[in-house]
Amino acid sequence: MLHKLRILIAEDLLSDIELAKREINNSGFECECSVVQTESDFLDALKTFNPELILSAYSMSRFDGMLALNLTKKFDPSLPFIIITRSTNEETVVECMKAGADDYVIKEHISRLGPAIKSVLKKKKNEKDREIFKEALFESERKFRNLFEHSPIGISMTGLDGSLISNKAYCEIVGYSQNELNTKRWQDIAHPDDLQMISQKLQALLKKEVDYIRYERRYIHKNGDTIWVDGSICLQLNKDGKPQFFIVSAIDISDRKRTEDKLNTLNNAIEQSPVTIVITKPDGSIEYVNPKFYEITGYSSQEVIGKNPRILQSGDKPKQEYEELWNIILSGNTWQGEFHNKKKNGELYWEDAIISPILDNKGNITHFVGIKDDITEKKKMMGDLIAAKDKAEEMSRLKSSLLNNMSHELRTPLIGILGFAEILESEIEDPDLLNMIHQIHKGGKRLSETLNLILDLSKIQSEKLTVEYKIFNLADVTKQRIAIYEGAAKVKGLALTTIIKDENIFVNTDEKIFSQILDNLVNNAIKFTNTGGIKVILDKQIVSGNGLQESYAILKVADTGIGISEENFELIFEEYRQVSEGLNRTFQGSGLGLNITKKFVEKLGGKVTVESKLGKGSTFTVALPSVIMHPEMSLADNVNANTPESLSQFQETQLKNLPKFLLVDDDTDTYLVTKIFLKNICILDHSTTGLEAIDAVKKNLYNIILMDINLGYGMDGLSALKEIRKVPGYQKIPVVAFTAYAMKKDKEYFINDGCDYYLSKPFEKNDLLNMVSGILDNSSA
Repeated sequence: MLHKLRILIAEDLLSDIELAKREINNSGFECECSVVQTESDFLDALKTFNPELILSAYSMSRFDGMLALNLTKKFDPSLPFIIITRSTNEETVVECMKAGADDYVIKEHISRLGPAIKSVLKKKKNEKDREIFKEALFESERKFRNLFEHSPIGISMTGLDGSLISNKAYCEIVGYSQNELNTKRWQDIAHPDDLQMISQKLQALLKKEVDYIRYERRYIHKNGDTIWVDGSICLQLNKDGKPQFFIVSAIDISDRKRTEDKLNTLNNAIEQSPVTIVITKPDGSIEYVNPKFYEITGYSSQEVIGKNPRILQSGDKPKQEYEELWNIILSGNTWQGEFHNKKKNGELYWEDAIISPILDNKGNITHFVGIKDDITEKKKMMGDLIAAKDKAEEMSRLKSSLLNNMSHELRTPLIGILGFAEILESEIEDPDLLNMIHQIHKGGKRLSETLNLILDLSKIQSEKLTVEYKIFNLADVTKQRIAIYEGAAKVKGLALTTIIKDENIFVNTDEKIFSQILDNLVNNAIKFTNTGGIKVILDKQIVSGNGLQESYAILKVADTGIGISEENFELIFEEYRQVSEGLNRTFQGSGLGLNITKKFVEKLGGKVTVESKLGKGSTFTVALPSVIMHPEMSLADNVNANTPESLSQFQETQLKNLPKFLLVDDDTDTYLVTKIFLKNICILDHSTTGLEAIDAVKKNLYNIILMDINLGYGMDGLSALKEIRKVPGYQKIPVVAFTAYAMKKDKEYFINDGCDYYLSKPFEKNDLLNMVSGILDNSSA
């Protein structure tokens, strides 16, 4: 059924109404007409008839066209309206058109009504179409704007000049606000390394070589970071087909790129790993092996994928250990151990392995990963090292034994050489013979000093030197030690001066080691000085810093000897080195004194330095940490009471009632020297074997036993001592280890094995007298 055009006619002349209908029909319209003559009927028809076109006479008896036009515009401004009038007055026409009439028809030319209707309807249709298009365009723009602004994908409309109009997502990617990006070009935010690539792609779009481009590129974020994006570009053309702008989309893939980089790094690390990596399924079947696996085992990945690692087993590992391994890793823990496996070619090799479970986010085991390191060479090396260590320990033991034996064999005859020489010096008056005795005594002492230096060096090198700390006054010890060298200085015509700037300089250190330091420096000074003299200066120094005060004892030994050139300052502290060396060396000595002195000083926490000028002399300075003594502090437990005065008193009183000593020693020279040294000090009995000594103590009560350790054939000294301790009354009798064994730890060993005191051979007369004096004093206390 064809649609009928609904026409509302406002007219009060019947003839005009018929005339209008006839023209409408003649124009070919299928229509339905409604005629009204009053305002009320017109308004009612607008609402109920719903006309598509209104024809109205300009003037009517009860209604007029201008009012009908106004009412129509208020009801529906888009409703077509044609005025039909008899007047040809131009003002009337203008008035109608201004009021909004779409056309007018003069009744004298009523034949124009049909074309007018067609024109008006077409015009209204076009307007309606335009409105629909406009509304659709607006809706499309609204949707595009919403899509553009709120899209999670970064979008930018990039002008041909590089200008940017960007959405929020795009701004968030590069870190700029929309206003900031409006002032920039795409080149400003692109990574410099990508500029050429992007320009080439844009040119390809402009030349229509491609319609669309997809790529990964980099932006420079506002904060300077590099941002990776997955992007695309297409070219927008205008209605004439000319380039208008580029539409750029971008998705931030920086996290993905970082993850990819990490995965690539991890993959490269696994692929290039210097250790074997094996990944298996929970059932143990191999899923992945890295290239190192092939290099070590000889099996390619194709040969082992899907198989169990047991193909590598050599059969050396017990089944129980494999069961324990599986129990550990199936419980979610890591197993670590060694495998003795077999390669494809049958060769055996060792692996250090760590096997761990891989868990998913629910804690279920998805795989096992094994990291295994070929330790075959390491195993061999360890075996070689163990063998070398065993051999080194054996060599060290042999060396220690050799040194012990050498020490014993050298020290024992030195007792006779030094002892008899010292005795003869006081007895012989013939100048020539006395000079010979002096030379024998001098040579023996030199040999003894050299032996002591070698043994000291051995202790230091083996780090077995023990520091026995006690508090004592350096001034007292220094005076006592310097007195020993007065005779040697006098023989060379040298002045030996001691300057004590403070009589109360206390240290908490090893007195014996300090004495050795002082002896070495003074002995060197006398040796290398031919004219002038030696000054020994003792002082103390307070150093402040960081709110703390540190106190140091300063010992200086200055001489007027040969001096040392500056380039040799370091050399003199090296082992076996002297300023004068080779066949033309001027001075005798082992070259160990200063090296040992330096090591001794450092062992005591101090420092030694040298100042010297060639031909002018040298000054050696030793700085040792000192202690500040307070009135309530006492040295009773530290001060050695064996002063020369106490020794004299001891000798005087003991002459009246001499104690009885037993010397157990198989060396006749030792007995003769000891007997002469202890003349008027004690009654000395002598046993040459352990059995003789045991028999002697059963018959006599001795105040002191001097026990040699090496008694030749038969029972040694320590074994004899154990038997002597069983004799009633001898459980606490003082026993001195009277021995030529002077190597590291010898003293501690002998004391721990039953001896009470220790005196190494060879010894000076005063060393022996001081020891027995102290023992007797302690026994009587």
